[in-house]
Amino acid sequence: MQKNTPCWVIEKASWPEEMVYKSDIDSIQEQVSHIKGVALILFGDYLHQQAKVESHLYAKKYKEERLKK
Repeated sequence: MQKNTPCWVIEKASWPEEMVYKSDIDSIQEQVSHIKGVALILFGDYLHQQAKVESHLYAKKYKEERLKK
């Protein structure tokens, strides 16, 4: 794995206090060394992707359309 591989660490995922730290494998430790509990760690080149379409699963319009069927 290359030192510049993207790495994200999500502290308290899905909590109101959620924090997302973004860096690379070589330097992420500087940002997350304070975390004492469980954290979600993601790494890989896929983190460079841009979302092309937002999910409409919870959108009001989507729910209305699904209820009509």
